[in-house]
Amino acid sequence: MAAADSSTPYAIRQPHIAIVGPPRVGKTSLLVSYAYHQFPEPSQLAELIHDEVYRKSPVIDNVPNCITILDAVDVLDRESSIFYSPDVHAHGILCLYAVDDRTSFDALDEIIAAVRSHPEPLIDGRPREIVIVATKTDVDPAVVSSDEGHAKAAALRVPFVETSAKTRHGVDLAFVTLIRSIDAAREAHAAASRPQLRHRCSLL
Repeated sequence: MAAADSSTPYAIRQPHIAIVGPPRVGKTSLLVSYAYHQFPEPSQLAELIHDEVYRKSPVIDNVPNCITILDAVDVLDRESSIFYSPDVHAHGILCLYAVDDRTSFDALDEIIAAVRSHPEPLIDGRPREIVIVATKTDVDPAVVSSDEGHAKAAALRVPFVETSAKTRHGVDLAFVTLIRSIDAAREAHAAASRPQLRHRCSLL
């Protein structure tokens, strides 16, 4: 059964979001920074991380949301990644790379291709929304420039957000951007699904 995602204007939206990317790009750190408003030190992870699924209830654009966040391991690892669990239906994907890791950036094409070619690519009749997220922007020097990130996102036709879990720069924006993309896609799909009214001319 697909996750609830009501199109009623004043209903609580219930999007499911998966965080994916290569190892060591900061997936869990981004999640903890968003959920707990703090940067987890290695010694704190055991206290903060209890499950691979988290929930948060922000109000975005005056609409209440109950977000389910899935801390995926590696989108390319179909055996261990929660994203590939048959019981999980993610409406949107935060696809991460680290600005201090060129290899993680180079993997974006393959990761997004894997997301788009998922055995169940459609959720509620529409494709999953994707946002590319650059992490660790507090690191100096970076080996992947901001311009490269913007260009890659443009080429893949997805939004792009730069973040630092340590300083919380862009963390909320990454999730808000994805939620807005999910909402816009849902509304467009609902509009396209409505029966078209036929106008008849009456002669007086």
